[in-house]
Amino acid sequence: MLYIKDWFLQKNLTDSQRQLFADGEKEQIGETEKAVKIKVKADNGEFTFWCPKSCLADKPETITPEQMAEFKKNGVEMIANGHKIIVKKSEVSTYKMMGFKIVK
Repeated sequence: MLYIKDWFLQKNLTDSQRQLFADGEKEQIGETEKAVKIKVKADNGEFTFWCPKSCLADKPETITPEQMAEFKKNGVEMIANGHKIIVKKSEVSTYKMMGFKIVK
């Protein structure tokens, strides 16, 4: 299993890429002395990115219940193909273009 430190994902991936990363299959497709190239593939898209080896983690990072409550409070719940997600209000139009609809 491939784990990456959350701060790296937050800093270097867009919201939509982070959602694909959370839902998709991850595969290492390249490597240098200091970094790995990762391919992420999900039902609604795919992308690749380089990650420094220093940002790889031994286990998944977890968020606190308070952090999740804050995200849910400020986010918008959307659905497509049976997959529910919560996105930032600023990302709603991007997800609509990908086929997601707002859950009422």
